[in-house]
Amino acid sequence: MNSSETALWWARARALGPAQYETGTPAPDGFLRLLEPDAAQVWLLPAHPGTAGPWVLDELGLNGPTVEQPNDTARMLAAVVRCCWADPDDAIWPGQDVDWDAVMSVYRTFGDRDELVVHRAATGAIRRLHSGGWVIWDENRRVVRLGPRCGTWVNADLTVLRELWRSLPAPDEPDDQAPELEEQIEDAGETGSGSVASRPEPDNQAELNNNAESVATPDTDPRTDEPDDVDEADTPAEPEAENDTEPEEPSA
Repeated sequence: MNSSETALWWARARALGPAQYETGTPAPDGFLRLLEPDAAQVWLLPAHPGTAGPWVLDELGLNGPTVEQPNDTARMLAAVVRCCWADPDDAIWPGQDVDWDAVMSVYRTFGDRDELVVHRAATGAIRRLHSGGWVIWDENRRVVRLGPRCGTWVNADLTVLRELWRSLPAPDEPDDQAPELEEQIEDAGETGSGSVASRPEPDNQAELNNNAESVATPDTDPRTDEPDDVDEADTPAEPEAENDTEPEEPSA
């Protein structure tokens, strides 16, 4: 493979990220080959040296990649690693396929939040990880597995991940009623009924202004404790004064 073909491979990997090819596809030096469990296809992606890390960007004065919702994304990646890495003493790649409900059972342990909020955060996180090649998510089958980028972790990274794996709880057994619950949560999120989290958060300043106006303009006049706008038709008529004079007797 000449220098032009090697440069094309590196440019393609930089633009597209990890990609699948047939097992016999040649690749230039410096690329990592990760076989699929069925050995029919292979992932080809650049193998960075172990000395390459975030500190290299600091030395070069470059900014690292930005991730949307980094906390939820990191929690989801930890949950997937805990579920898909069956034995931490073995190699992390390729891992095993895990049901989505099992991953969610671990993800929920990171905080006590409303179920609708957890569902939205988890869905966004797993989609971001799937697009980046960190996980492979089959949304139709509701199955998750580790992505090819996890196969690039070096031994130093795996040592830290093993400690993380042992600190997280084991996933729960899949529940047959879980898909129905997920559909109910999605319907509630679309309609926005019956859930406080599905309603937009009020503007605090506008709410304070409304409260201030309600206090400054009461419904009653503070001087009389009577309503300002009173319809005359609704005002009860004053009772007529009783006539204390005795009736005159008829003359003979």
